[in-house]
Amino acid sequence: MIRCKVCGTINEASVVFCGGCGNFLPDTGEPYDPAAEAAAVDAKKVDDAVALEKVAAEKVAAEKAAADKAAAQKAEAEKAAAKAEADRVAAEQAAAAKAEAEQAEADRLATEKAAAAEAEAKRVAADKAVADKAAADAATAKAEADRLSAAKAEAERLAAVEAAAAKAETERAAAQKAAADKAEAERVAAEKAEAEKVAAAKAEADRLAAEEAAHAKAEADRAAAEEAEAERLAAEEAERIAAKEDASEKAKAERAAARQAAADVAAAARAEKERIAAEKAAADKAEADRVAAEKAAADKAEVERRVAEQAEADRIAAEQAAAAKAAAERAEAERAAAEQAAAEKAAAERAEAERIAAEKAEGERLAAEKEAAEKAAADKAEAERLAAEQAAAQAEAERIAAEKAAAEQAEADRIAAELAAIEAAETERVAAEQAEAEQAEADRTAQDQARAAQVEAERIAAEKAAADRIVAEQAAEEQQAAEAKAAEEQAEADRIAAERAAADEESVRLAKLEARRTARVAERAAAAKAARDAYRAALRAAGRGVAATSGPSGLTADEAGVEEDASSGTAEATDDEVVPGTTPTKPTEAEPEFVRICANCSTPNKPEWRFCMKCGQKMPEGEVIPPRICPNCSTPNNPARRFCMKCGTALIESTTEPDAKNPWWRGS
Repeated sequence: MIRCKVCGTINEASVVFCGGCGNFLPDTGEPYDPAAEAAAVDAKKVDDAVALEKVAAEKVAAEKAAADKAAAQKAEAEKAAAKAEADRVAAEQAAAAKAEAEQAEADRLATEKAAAAEAEAKRVAADKAVADKAAADAATAKAEADRLSAAKAEAERLAAVEAAAAKAETERAAAQKAAADKAEAERVAAEKAEAEKVAAAKAEADRLAAEEAAHAKAEADRAAAEEAEAERLAAEEAERIAAKEDASEKAKAERAAARQAAADVAAAARAEKERIAAEKAAADKAEADRVAAEKAAADKAEVERRVAEQAEADRIAAEQAAAAKAAAERAEAERAAAEQAAAEKAAAERAEAERIAAEKAEGERLAAEKEAAEKAAADKAEAERLAAEQAAAQAEAERIAAEKAAAEQAEADRIAAELAAIEAAETERVAAEQAEAEQAEADRTAQDQARAAQVEAERIAAEKAAADRIVAEQAAEEQQAAEAKAAEEQAEADRIAAERAAADEESVRLAKLEARRTARVAERAAAAKAARDAYRAALRAAGRGVAATSGPSGLTADEAGVEEDASSGTAEATDDEVVPGTTPTKPTEAEPEFVRICANCSTPNKPEWRFCMKCGQKMPEGEVIPPRICPNCSTPNNPARRFCMKCGTALIESTTEPDAKNPWWRGS
């Protein structure tokens, strides 16, 4: 196949001149391979499918990166929360340690004060008892003040913790709301973009359908115009042939049948073309509507899938937020319970210590009263006893201090161990929950990606199948169009061949007519010459008879010769007449046939033809000039030629005007 680069018409490989524009195909044509064109179209569609897959992969990668980024941000937030909780626990431990130190210092001061009071009581029993009672009252008041201060500090700490928790909850809720609003805005923007894309695709499909319909209509109009032109040319050709040939009844019937058959064939071909064009337009419109409907359904399913995925993501996020909030509240309740238990235990220990100190003070007071009562009996023994008691009290105080320090250290170690265990358990629980959440998120993401990949693969496969089907249908349509065009070209070639054959037959007929005319002219010339010779002989004979008759009247032979010459001259004066007194009528010659002579190959063509039937050269425009007939072989030549293209006879002297000096019946 050869495609014309000027008008785009597909021609057979054996055609030399384009059937659409008449250009010389070796110069203006290029090879055309339908298989290569289809392969190029398939390759382009495969590249488009690969590009779509790449875009889908990039989209999945972007979504995965966004999910990873969100997970990292979530981990950072949880890490910051864990760090804040650890700082809070450390601060509480430091406050507890400071309170314990203050209590130890207070106990130490109380012990020292009690020892001083005991020494003073040994010196002055009555004053010491009063001082001890005042000291006990002061210690009780101080302990109560310390307890109230500790309770106030605890209340302030709890208020600060609650305020911090409320602030963190508010910030988390604000962050979740901002994230939800952003996600909703992105989803609305995506849906809007998708809707605009669907509308653009539908508009494009409508435009393509309109263009196809317009193209089909234009093609049908062009085919109808060409068919009408062909009918007109056929009618003109039939009329011209009918006007030139001798009309007989049989010929008229044959021409009428031929015209009827040509008209029927043309009408059938026109109807077939109109039917094919209508079917093609309907099929193209139905295919465009189907493709648009399928694309709209696919886009709608995609939008619904994205909405469902977004709803599922929102639900999971809400569940995770609720779980995290419940876990935080549970941890806070456990921590508050632990702190309350520790505070109650510390208060009980302080009360026990205060009770022991009060009992001790009461015992010392009783002993002091007893000693004061017995002092009068034995001061020396009392002094020794007081020294021994003082040493024993010192030892007891040291023992109590050691026991208290050991108990405080053990309690501190226990509290530290419990806090460490609680922190470790909380850390492990948070890590386990985070790992489970991350695993669940990863599994869900993997499932979503797998589902998205499967849906995308199915969509791509469906689009590829549809594209293959469309390509196959287009190939079939192109094949049908090529076959129809080949049939049209074959019909055109047959028509041209028929026209050439008719032209050849016309040339042969003209040559035969010219030969018969020449023969008739020669016969008429011979007959005229014979008649002239006979007439002259008769005149001469008549002249001799007159001379013989006039001889006896005294005319000399010379005079008789003069008379003969005169009569002969009279006869010669009327030599132009075949029969004396008449002038033969010149036969009517056929007017020369008007044809267009090809400037390239000098082939005569019909006046209405635009391209030469032999070489394909475009015929000159303008007035049709009659050809120059060769006087030797009667071949029609281009009026611009000087010699006959067939026999080489000079044409420059030949003319179509008769010689006025030499009548036609005289011959040449």
